[in-house]
Amino acid sequence: MKRNKVLILSAKKSDREHFGRALFPLVEKGGELFFASHIQEAKRLASEEHPGLIFIDQSFTETETWDFKESRLEIYLKPPTSHQLHEMCLEVFGLKSDPPPPPM
Repeated sequence: MKRNKVLILSAKKSDREHFGRALFPLVEKGGELFFASHIQEAKRLASEEHPGLIFIDQSFTETETWDFKESRLEIYLKPPTSHQLHEMCLEVFGLKSDPPPPPM
C-alpha cells in the first residue's frame, strides 16, 4: 500500500507543531509526516521520501524553493487553518472526509 506523505518546511517550531496536530487524522489513516526546519533538510527529505504534498513557510524565498516546484509537487505558501489542511489532504490523497480536529 502506498503511504500518503506530507513534508512541512518551517523555521518555527510552533508552526511545525501546529501542522503535526492538524494533520494527525492523516497519520491515523496511515500517512506519514516529515518536518524540516531548514531548506537543505527539506530537500534531502523530499528526495528520499517523495512526499505528495509540501507545505512551505512564507519566510523561505521562491528562489530557495525552486527545486520543489521543478518536482511538480503541490506547494502551499500561506499558512492554512486546520480545516484547510484537512481539506487539502482529502483532495490530494483522495481520503474519506472526517471532521477536522477542533481548534487549539
